[in-house]
Amino acid sequence: TLTLKSDEARELPLGESEPSFGKSLEKSLSTVVEPHHYDTKKLLNKRNIETFLTKNVFLGLTHDNDKRKTKIKHPANRTVPVDTVSSVLKRFIMKSSTVMEVKMKKHGFTLAEVLITLGIIGVVAAMTMPTLIAKHEKKVLVTKMKYTYSVMSNAFLMARQDYGEPSGWDWSGGFTTENLERIVQTYIAPYLTKMSEGKVENVDRYFIRLKNGITLTFILDGTWDTSKGEEGKKEGSVSTIYILASMKNKTSGLQGGDRDYSREDFVMLFNSGTWYKSDRLVFFNWGGDTRDGIKSNSQYACNNSVVKNKRLNCGALIQYDGWEIKDDYPW
Repeated sequence: TLTLKSDEARELPLGESEPSFGKSLEKSLSTVVEPHHYDTKKLLNKRNIETFLTKNVFLGLTHDNDKRKTKIKHPANRTVPVDTVSSVLKRFIMKSSTVMEVKMKKHGFTLAEVLITLGIIGVVAAMTMPTLIAKHEKKVLVTKMKYTYSVMSNAFLMARQDYGEPSGWDWSGGFTTENLERIVQTYIAPYLTKMSEGKVENVDRYFIRLKNGITLTFILDGTWDTSKGEEGKKEGSVSTIYILASMKNKTSGLQGGDRDYSREDFVMLFNSGTWYKSDRLVFFNWGGDTRDGIKSNSQYACNNSVVKNKRLNCGALIQYDGWEIKDDYPW
């Protein structure tokens, strides 16, 4: 017998003839050799058969100097010409190579297939990414809107506890920047966690930046004698504070050209107690108490026919819909 190299010791019976040896060798090779790991052309060269068998199959191999007489020798001194081994080995390699080609064709990918797959992935991504981004942006808007509304409501609640009912607060002083600053500093700013605050240059507005990234711009509203110009504003009667909230650090006016009340901004207001849902914080709403009214019944309606910087009702619509952005929302 000849011993085969493998994870476990195996023995190959030579039998009484070369054909039986060939069958046994081919069967045994299939259990210990993987031809695709070797260079087939080199392996089929007689010069390399001895080295291959020595390293991969047989523990014992002898040869004469004449390569044509190279023989496999077993302990019983029986010999088999190397041509027989070569013939068996060739058949085995051809069979295994065919199997490997089938496997490669089954499991491999060509460059064209990879490029087509990448192209399909790109098309799918181009179709789905805008929807996913819009969904995320809507969620961010609603989350910040709800949080800001809660923070401002709590601020006015604490001011009420310290100063009594809003109708008794000091609303005098007209619509000047100085009076706006006084009112904000007295009744609002002390109850907010803020990053910065200050006057908006050259206009009667005051801003506060919250730690959640929202910028609040405050504007006073009420009645005054417009025929008196600036003097009339100083003598006017303040009734409302408009609170313009921006996700983009805007401090422009109520209908500023950069305002987008569908995606980036929303408007709240707090009344002194003399009119319009008195003495509580509400979202701007000139459409009434129905959903259809909020969407359609004013120049500030929340729909696509109104320009973005005039859709002041959109915050009220989101709140009305249970802090959700519905499919008919003008995103």
